[in-house]
Parts: sequence; C-alpha cells; structure tokens
Amino acid sequence: MFVDQITINARAGNGGNGVERWRHEKFIAQAGPAGGNGGNGGDVYIESVRDLGLLAKYTGSPEFEAEDGQSGQSGSKYGHNGKDIIIKVPVGSIVTDTKRNRSYEFFSAGIRERIFKGGQGGFGNEHFKSSINRSPKEVTAGKIGESGELKIELTLVVDVGLIGMPNAGKSSLLNHLTNAHS
Repeated sequence: MFVDQITINARAGNGGNGVERWRHEKFIAQAGPAGGNGGNGGDVYIESVRDLGLLAKYTGSPEFEAEDGQSGQSGSKYGHNGKDIIIKVPVGSIVTDTKRNRSYEFFSAGIRERIFKGGQGGFGNEHFKSSINRSPKEVTAGKIGESGELKIELTLVVDVGLIGMPNAGKSSLLNHLTNAHS
C-alpha cells in the first residue's frame, strides 16, 4: 500500500524538575544547598531520506514522543537530558505543523529540521544560593515541551512529461520505451 499523506502527533520531552537537597558533613549542621538542576527534554526532529514507502510504516503508530529530562540529583548533579527523536520522511515531503501553521519542505536527502523544542530543566536549590540567601528552599519545575499535530504530504516530482495532440501516439511510444502493454 502506497501512502502519500498522513497525520501524526509528536511531543517533545518535558524538562526535569530541580530538587531541594542539602549537603551533609560531619560536625556542620547546615552545610548548604546541594540540589541539582533538571535535564532538558528531548527535541523532535524531521529528517528526509530516500525511501518513498516510508509513510506506510507510520500508519499504525501516529504518536511520537521524545524522552523527558530527568530530575536533578543531590550533590548538585544535573539530571540527564532527554533523548531526541528523529522522524524520517521521504524526499519530496511537505510537513505542516497544524497548530502553528508552519510548513517545512524536504526536497533533498539529509535535510534535518527541529520541529518541536524540548522543555527546559528546572532549577535546584543550589542555583538560588547567594551571599544573602545561603540556604534557599526554592526550586522550579521543568517546563513542558512543545507538541502538536503534523500533516505530512508527499509530493512526487515528475522527471519526464509527454505532451502532444490527441491520437499522436504518446501511449504507443510509452509502451514501446517501457516494454509495457496497456
């Protein structure tokens, strides 16, 4: 089955949350903040490849999600960033973000565009430390990643066209050149 138009849903990853953690040292009651920042969410990319039958593989799975960023950790460690997801489309595709009404054209192989950006990771309490506030308790949550519906249309580019008067032998010429019988 050849598919030349499909609608899919895609979501970039959410940012990880910042955490409130405290350093623990012997004989020091309040050693200071040690909460790390959350990791950034993964992005959604679209990349063009030379495979015209690729859209048929997406008919059963119209949902694509990038990985969320992990929350920060104690010891002022950052959370891991989420993994990006790459959605491959055939060369000649036009991808339209229906929510923002943006179109992206992929007319040669190897073009890669970021469609949705992942959410930024939140800040841990280590980030809010200053000379005035030595033991901050505030943290921020990670931001939500972008998401939306993508309409993918495959436009096939014609290499050769036959133009002529009616009954001039266009079909006969085509049958002879391609060794087909119609």
